[in-house]
Amino acid sequence: MIPHDDGYTVWTRPWRTQIHVKTVDYATAEFWFEIPGWTSDEVICRSLDILPWKVRLCIHQDFRCHAMVNLGADTSADLTFTDWESE
Repeated sequence: MIPHDDGYTVWTRPWRTQIHVKTVDYATAEFWFEIPGWTSDEVICRSLDILPWKVRLCIHQDFRCHAMVNLGADTSADLTFTDWESE
């Protein structure tokens, strides 16, 4: 795929999207979440370390926030997350 003028492709362009936290496990420092705007219904697991402190301090089950995510990714392993917002 040829990149757009800004250097992004369909698969790498980040979009602001909602993150819906399903479960948080503080013992393992992991959380499970869905991305309603993504094409998969997969529940994704990531380390709490990817979250900025402002979000990490208020995360809980059924928590919703936003992040910039490359929604064109084919698999959850290809997803990237930046610019987390807790409000």
